[in-house]
Amino acid sequence: MDIDYNSFLHLLKASSKGQVKTIVRLAARVPRPRVLLDMQAAMEINDHEFTVLLQNLTKLQMLFMRNKSLDFPEGFHSNLQSLLENILEELKDVFVKESPQPGLPKYEGIDWRIDVRTGNSSVEKAPKMPKAVIEFKIGGKKEVVELSKERVHGLLDVLGKVKEQLDSLADN
Repeated sequence: MDIDYNSFLHLLKASSKGQVKTIVRLAARVPRPRVLLDMQAAMEINDHEFTVLLQNLTKLQMLFMRNKSLDFPEGFHSNLQSLLENILEELKDVFVKESPQPGLPKYEGIDWRIDVRTGNSSVEKAPKMPKAVIEFKIGGKKEVVELSKERVHGLLDVLGKVKEQLDSLADN
């Protein structure tokens, strides 16, 4: 993977380490967030040079996430190299969390409520039937399901087993 390390020298125009961190974190985002465009203007970098910088930061991030050597060239600005390495290490968990999994939609959140319905007979004698209405947000879409109390318990049992397996793998 060819990286133009000289493009990183534009980061020396940043007003702070925090600004560099933001650029590194958002480099792969399409379309570019407004904050990046504002930073580009403040740093007085033209569109082509900024695009090259973001592309090279994305390549550097990919190498880092694959545990490959970053291979900064001999004589590269040592403070900038150290800063980039530290930022990549600091953002590692964020990159993993935000990276799309090929072929799988990304989980975005969950909302829920409990509905209580009564049977058709008189309200006083009708059995109450609580249902969990769960809205999953996945891949930009919403999916609503209705679960009985028993189904919720079954789902929680399965998720408990998933949690145990993940915990055991994390301990290794």
